[in-house]
Amino acid sequence: MKNSVHRLFFVFAVLLLLSNGLQAQGFHVSNGQLIDARGNEFVIRGVSHAHTWYTDKTSAFADIKSVGANAVRVVLSSGDHAEGWTRNDAADVQNVIQLCKDNHLIAVLECHDTTGYGEKDGSVSLATAVAYWRDIQSVLDGQEAYVLINIGNEPYGNNNYENWVNDTKNAIQSMRSAGFDHTLVVDAPNWGQDWTYTMRDNADSIYNADPTGNTILSIHMYGVYEKDNTIKNYISSIKDRGLPLMIGEFGHNHSDGDPDEDSIMFRSVEYNIGYLGWSWCGNSGGVEYLDMVNNWNVNSLTSWGERLVNGPNGLRSMAGECSVFTGGSVTPPGDPDPTPTPPSAGSCANVPVWNENDVYDQTGTRVQLNCNVYENNWYSKGENPEQYSGEFQVWTYIGVCDDCNTTPEPGTPSPTPVDSTPSPASTGTPSNTGDVNEDGSIDIVDALLVAQFYVGLDPSNFNESLADSNCDGTVDIIDALLIAQYYVGLVQEFNC
Repeated sequence: MKNSVHRLFFVFAVLLLLSNGLQAQGFHVSNGQLIDARGNEFVIRGVSHAHTWYTDKTSAFADIKSVGANAVRVVLSSGDHAEGWTRNDAADVQNVIQLCKDNHLIAVLECHDTTGYGEKDGSVSLATAVAYWRDIQSVLDGQEAYVLINIGNEPYGNNNYENWVNDTKNAIQSMRSAGFDHTLVVDAPNWGQDWTYTMRDNADSIYNADPTGNTILSIHMYGVYEKDNTIKNYISSIKDRGLPLMIGEFGHNHSDGDPDEDSIMFRSVEYNIGYLGWSWCGNSGGVEYLDMVNNWNVNSLTSWGERLVNGPNGLRSMAGECSVFTGGSVTPPGDPDPTPTPPSAGSCANVPVWNENDVYDQTGTRVQLNCNVYENNWYSKGENPEQYSGEFQVWTYIGVCDDCNTTPEPGTPSPTPVDSTPSPASTGTPSNTGDVNEDGSIDIVDALLVAQFYVGLDPSNFNESLADSNCDGTVDIIDALLIAQYYVGLVQEFNC
């Protein structure tokens, strides 16, 4: 009994802290949306900044804010990459966070050393990235209302990407075991583009790997996402399951194809998910066209910068400041700005569906795939038009079928269906789950009663059937914590 009493005192202390200060923990995910520390929905609209290679360009933070961004994705290095990137130590990261707060920007901090792991020589594993975050944890703790942690940038290229699932789950759980309460962001494999649908098809299990339910999935949209249909199908597949998603990177052009930035931004607003354009300035190696400003000059936007900042569904029209900076006021999101209609390819009644096993050796052969028509420029076999179309590619995009009849992509996984798990009402879960003393309200007393039951103290006025708030078939401390979170407003309902 003595041990049980001690455990109860510990649980009581935890719940008391929750009841008084859970809101101070910061961002959390609820019903697939990001909620800030004041309990308001926050949709990220911003850009990436390559801080680790340009640590002297600290004026970029104020410049990024001045063009309307409400968030900035900050490139950091653990110092473990074989190319010798300089480590961003705790003092530097602390300064970055302060610069973001001073400029009313939410910081999305990412470790870049993982980029292309398994394919790119010198890149590091997600486990190494987790070790980096743990090393600088002292300056991250207490910043949960202002900082999201993007564990590792594009962790896995196109080799061994099957390992991404377990590595990502392990990274999430390692972060939680280390005591991180921040919202976590996890990038997809395949250099972030997930053309193998590894993240899409495992999205539920990845999200559920986080015991706090506070992880966002991040897709990077470049050349694989040239068509509106592809963009919409990917986003809707995840969002229709009630899972959190953001566009962690995208551009208006790329070496692997021509992404449809108009559609990416339109669909982001339509589905109410965040986007972060790549990147402010300093690109090299042939992708200088992704700079948003010329020579770090905020008054000299490039065509890409002009598009992202002032174009339809851009930063100035769609980025509402986080309510942790406004004192609680929120600007409601507007309807998406109109976006250009893709070209018509006419009727597709006589256009064959592309097949990965067919040989296309006649130049000018047209095929259709997911209601889009492509024409080959030279011999092709097994080269998916959605992945190999654009400038200097084997396929040229023609347009959308007028008589669209969506056909699943041959040789690739079919779209993941909408989650058909019954709602709590249809499973027989009582509507008053959480009200274990049946007094008509769900409050801290209910959480304490569940905690008492968990440690074996046999509380009075306790209905055990109402205590399983996460519907996992057991009554434990997690149920008590969820009820406490419900009481202070961090959870709006118990999702079973």
